[in-house]
Amino acid sequence: MRIGIAMPGHLAAIVAADAVRHGHDLVFDVSTRFELDVAMAELVPDVVIVAAMADLLDEVLLDAADRAGIRLVPVAIDRRDRSADRLALHAVPAGSDWALIETAIAGDVVNVPASARGALIAVWGPDGAPGRTTLAIALTAALAAEHRGVVLVDADARAASIALALGLVDESPGVAAACRLAAVGALDDDELARLSASMPGAADLTRVLTGIVRTDRWPELADDRLRGVLEACRRWRDITVVDVAASIERDEELMADERAPRRAAATIAALEHADLVVLIGTADPIGIARMIEASAALRELSPAVVIPVVNRMRPTAIGGLDPRRQLTTTLERFGGVRDPVLIPIDQPAADRALRTGLPLPIAAPRSAATAATRRLARTILAALGITAGHTTAPR
Repeated sequence: MRIGIAMPGHLAAIVAADAVRHGHDLVFDVSTRFELDVAMAELVPDVVIVAAMADLLDEVLLDAADRAGIRLVPVAIDRRDRSADRLALHAVPAGSDWALIETAIAGDVVNVPASARGALIAVWGPDGAPGRTTLAIALTAALAAEHRGVVLVDADARAASIALALGLVDESPGVAAACRLAAVGALDDDELARLSASMPGAADLTRVLTGIVRTDRWPELADDRLRGVLEACRRWRDITVVDVAASIERDEELMADERAPRRAAATIAALEHADLVVLIGTADPIGIARMIEASAALRELSPAVVIPVVNRMRPTAIGGLDPRRQLTTTLERFGGVRDPVLIPIDQPAADRALRTGLPLPIAAPRSAATAATRRLARTILAALGITAGHTTAPR
């Protein structure tokens, strides 16, 4: 076959040598997007092996390849880069044996249709109880109300509380059982349906994988296991919402065996794997300072789309003549955080939700906090390019 290569030089040389050694014709070897566009148009290869990087691989390139009948074989150089995932393409890990690339060239590794793989949303924020779990529950219900099939996963390895908040106290930790099945490749749609619980008061397709109530069980949420669970949930439902703990510290890696489980692994895995992260902070000076610091850390960790949310908004905690403007200006000036979604405080509504074991939009449908959460849900759907009003039937 006539093969083109588009990736950084150090890796391109290895791939090019393997391609030639296995009988393929190398028609071009480029490293920039401009060179790739020109080479594809002029030389029209059968296959382009392209690095799964935002600078090279995007929807425009995929459309051009489809029109020209060129197969794209993405190679994942950085596991945090989600360029291939966003296009629903299967990426071959860098450093793989040539046989795996050859399989992809032959078309035996099939690109997964976008409609068959749901979106993953992580709800995360810094320490200080900004309301991650409450928002994750409310957001799940709001997304479900837009006629989506949604699953909520409690992957908080430090203080899982979704089961308690929803009154699901009789449920065993579904996420732990799912992780065990994922570890042996046995987690499918039927098992997810068995292990998950219905969300009280929410739409029929809304399910919950409850978390580990005993904190000493955190090693069960190992990085590779949780990734397997989240990937299975993507195939099962249109949208997966995952609630995670605050800590993303990696220091413990320096103190012990690299293969040992890490308590922050679940949070890191979810953030690295997410299509979109809801970054949540509280509307007070301490909460805003922590949110700015968290935003910088998140940019280094995850390439996902980020939607900032300032929770428990109340003018008295900010002060000034125009508290909203002052808050948004501070976030943008000192943290580069733009266009936050502001959710007003409504303590009676929050208390009612907790007391009844229902999501906020169900317990207090007329609350201003509910209205803001619904706007957040619509903002998220728009950011992900998902049209409201369509539901994928359970698979």
